[in-house]
Formats: sequence, structure tokens, C-alpha cells
Amino acid sequence: MKLALALLLLVPALAQEDPRVRELIERLSDDEIRVREKAAADLIERGKAAIPELQKLSGSTDLELKSRAASILRRIAEGDVVGRHWRKGPRITLVADGAPVASVLEDLARQAKDTFQFEAADLQDPVVLSVKDATFWDAVEALCRAAPALTWEGNGNALRFLRKERPPYPSKRLGEFAVWLDGITFNRDFDFTGNARSTFTVVLAAAWESGVSPVAIEQKITEVLDEDGANLMAGDRFGVFGGRMDVPSGRVRKDSIYTPLPQGSRGPRRFSKVKGYAAFYFPRSHQDVSIDLVSGAAPMTLDRVTIAMHNFRTLKDAVALELVVTSAVVAGEPLLDRLPVGEIAIVDERGEEHRAPTSTRGHSFTGTSYTVHENLQVPFPEGRQAKFLKLHILKDVMEKRVPFEFEDIRLE
Repeated sequence: MKLALALLLLVPALAQEDPRVRELIERLSDDEIRVREKAAADLIERGKAAIPELQKLSGSTDLELKSRAASILRRIAEGDVVGRHWRKGPRITLVADGAPVASVLEDLARQAKDTFQFEAADLQDPVVLSVKDATFWDAVEALCRAAPALTWEGNGNALRFLRKERPPYPSKRLGEFAVWLDGITFNRDFDFTGNARSTFTVVLAAAWESGVSPVAIEQKITEVLDEDGANLMAGDRFGVFGGRMDVPSGRVRKDSIYTPLPQGSRGPRRFSKVKGYAAFYFPRSHQDVSIDLVSGAAPMTLDRVTIAMHNFRTLKDAVALELVVTSAVVAGEPLLDRLPVGEIAIVDERGEEHRAPTSTRGHSFTGTSYTVHENLQVPFPEGRQAKFLKLHILKDVMEKRVPFEFEDIRLE
């Protein structure tokens, strides 16, 4: 029902039949699978314009055609949800023949509909640059290389540009996303038994364009090969090393990843390869859940997610509780934090919602399930009665993965 309502809202009030859509609809019955798949992809790309014709197939006696249409409608609805969190970046054209760096940055910000922070007086060096039909990150990289001295860093949801030489970071740029190695540090110390221990700390960083709002990011390194091609990464229980998936803060995410060296190794002088990925997740669907606090709350299960509440208690001017949310893990799917802060509310007898300003969160992984422990203390007016616990559960995500493979990285 909710999906049907969402689809109806997408349909323009005075939608007119598109002959191209009708042609694509007919191709959904073609004998060639490649023709059918291409038609489905084109209908998804047309989005709202294709919905009226696709909805007509809901009464079709051809069950296979009916199923295809339903699948395309779901993809269009999902695309609308994802579109609220991921704006496709514009193509950039920058042409400068001795213009000040600050002037080129203003042009870049205007084309990208972005916000930059910089001191114009510090960025008056002339720059010669010709970039045409480039992605945002390719344009940024080209400008930093062309300018006498220019680099950037993340500052919340803005980028700050500085008069400073751009380090030669190995990077991978893909559409609206950029991933790079931000630094490598060698450490030598001793473990608890007194044995010498050597590690490399590799800082993996990612950034995304303005208009992109991932709900979570996960960065992993799967291989670090020394100069002889030996893999220095011992497999851990996740199979890879990296930062825990989490809600990002700002537009740049950095994770420090530790690379242990074998006992007694002399230490490599270069990495012949560093391989891994950064994955960006966008919400595809949510579900609103209400738990009755008066009659007592038994654990409930939604698909693969089990929700349990413990230790609910009323204080003088607050209520406190512990939530335990366990997700069954399916191979190849992300371990997703199911309870974003701010999506939990206590509803009183007047229907008013009350939220905790902060919470304490713990995570655990057993290999087959992922559990989030959330402890909350919610300010609550004295004399009111807590009736319901309201949750907005993230049920499904779309993944955008940026794989990288950086080669011949010298460590001296």
C-alpha cells in the first residue's frame, strides 16, 4: 500500500502518453532477453513518465510481463528515494589563461553548485588550465596540479582550499566520489610478550560531491603487497581490514588501517600494490515501528531484524531504556547500523514525541549476526505517561562501491 501511494505521488497530475514509453513497454515481451533488459533499463531511466503505462500492466493476464512491470515500478520508486540523497554531479568546464586561482575556484563553485572556503587574497597566483566536460573531482585535481600551490581539505560540509603544495596522493576518482591514500606511517614497538612488532598505519580517505548524502560509509583494504608480491595483510574475521561502517560527518571520511608485518621481517621499502574499496550506502526503504510501553514490549522481528527493549524505567524528569537490535547477516550484504541517532522517540498520551539529545551505542558481530545496543535517556515532562516507543528503521540500502588498486608506492 505504501509503495502504491508513493508511486501515485510520483505521477504528474496531467501526464500525457509518451509514444517512446509505449514502444519500450512492447519490448518487455520480446523473445530476446537482451532486448527485454534494455527496455527495462530505459523505462527505469525515464522514471515518472513511464509509471502510468507500467501501472496498466498490473491487470495483465501475462504473469511474466506483470512481474517485470512490478519490478520496474519498484526500481523507479527506489530511485526516487535514493535521488533525495544522491544528486548526480554536473560536468565541469574550466578554461583559464593566467586568471587568478581564486577566480577559477569561484567559477568551479558556481558550476558545481558547491560551497568553498578560501582566502582570495592568498590565491592570486595566475593559473593556466583547460578542463572540458570533466567530473567535479577530476576538475579539482587538475586545478590543484596546475596551480603553483593549491590543495584542499574537508571542513564539515564544505571544502577548504589552501595555498599549499598538493601531496602526490595515489587516488581513484569515480563519478561523484574520490578515494585516496592520505598517509602511511611505519611503527616499531613490542607486544605484551616482549617480542618486537612492526606495523604500517595506512590512512584511507574518501570524499564526495555536494548534494550526495550517504547514510553510511565503509572503507576496507584487502591487500597490501610488498616489493616481492607477498601479501602483508593477514585475514581477520571480516576477511578485510578497515573502519566500521558508520554515519559520516561532513564530506570527507578518513580511516586508519593497521598493517601488521610478519615477525622478524626486515620491512618493505615499497608497497607494490594496495588494494581495497570504499562503499557508500544510500537508504532504499524504511519502516516505522511502534512498541506499546504500557502493556509491556515483547521482542519483535521484521524480516531479518529483531528488536528487543530492556530496562525501561521512569525517572523524575526523563525515561530511560535499552534497545537491542540484531540483524541476521547475509553473505555479501553490508553490516548496517539499523538505528541512526534521532530516529527514536517516546510518544506520550497527548501524542507528543520526545527524543534523547544523545545516546550510548555499542556494536557486536558474531559472524552470523550484527547487534546494536542503544542506551537512551529521554527528557520527559513530569506527570506525563509514556505510551509508545517509535522507531524509524532503515531496512534496505543501495551500495555504491569504489574499488581501488594503487601500485608502486615508495615508503622512503
